[in-house]
Amino acid sequence: MYGLIEGDATCDYASLLHNVAAFDESHGFYGKAEAKLATAVSIKAIELGVKIPDTLTNVRNIALVLELRENTIGTNHLDTLTSTANLATALQNQGKLEEAKPIEFRVLETRKTILR
Repeated sequence: MYGLIEGDATCDYASLLHNVAAFDESHGFYGKAEAKLATAVSIKAIELGVKIPDTLTNVRNIALVLELRENTIGTNHLDTLTSTANLATALQNQGKLEEAKPIEFRVLETRKTILR
């Protein structure tokens, strides 16, 4: 599924992504951190299930990156909206469709307003 990585190595790869994302976040590379966290969430949700602690931790970390972006570049910045959309995707991966739906709607409406 992820190249030559299979089985337990897939989860190890997701954990590595999570650790590198933490490094990126600590150095202010929020976009890079967010992308890595979103990938880690997807991998762990597929490989381990959506309700295990590692998957839940990664979703929480995406939310933290989003909060940092909102506080530094604002809620209507396109990068913040991308982070918000990634949070919605992570929630969908966990099966939390009702929680993800209003977030996706807000992203869509804000993007329409900004891009007009």
